[in-house]
Amino acid sequence: MKFTNKKHLILAVLAGVFTICASDAYAEQADRESIVQVALLQSLAQGYFGGTITSGELRALGDTGIGTFEGLNGEMIVLDGKVYQALGDGTVFTAPDKTPIPYATATFFEEDIPVKLTDIKVDILLLLKQEDSYC
Repeated sequence: MKFTNKKHLILAVLAGVFTICASDAYAEQADRESIVQVALLQSLAQGYFGGTITSGELRALGDTGIGTFEGLNGEMIVLDGKVYQALGDGTVFTAPDKTPIPYATATFFEEDIPVKLTDIKVDILLLLKQEDSYC
C-alpha cells in the first residue's frame, strides 16, 4: 500500500499502535474477568485425587475460589489471596504453597458496584423453621 501523503502514513501508524495497545489491555482485562478451573469435576468422580497444581500456583490464578486437596483431604477456600484448608474435624488453617490440588475454581474478585448493607436483621431460628429451608 502506497501512502500519498504524510498525514495518511501518520494515521496508519497511530491506528496500528492503538490496535496493539487496545488488544493488550483487553487481554489483561479478560484475564482478570475469567474463572479458572483446574481439572474437571468428572476427574474426581472417576477417582483421580492426585494433585494437578500446588496451592502456590493457584494463588497466581485467582484470589477467590473453592476446591479440594490431594486425596480429598479437606475443603479448599481461597479468600483474599490466601488458600485455606478446612478439615472434617472443623479445623481450618492456611495451606502451605506446596500443597497439591486436584480440583479448584478461582478468579480475581474485583468489586463492580459497591453496596452498603445497613439495617439488615435475620432471624436464624425463623429461617430454620421454614419447611423449604435447606439449612
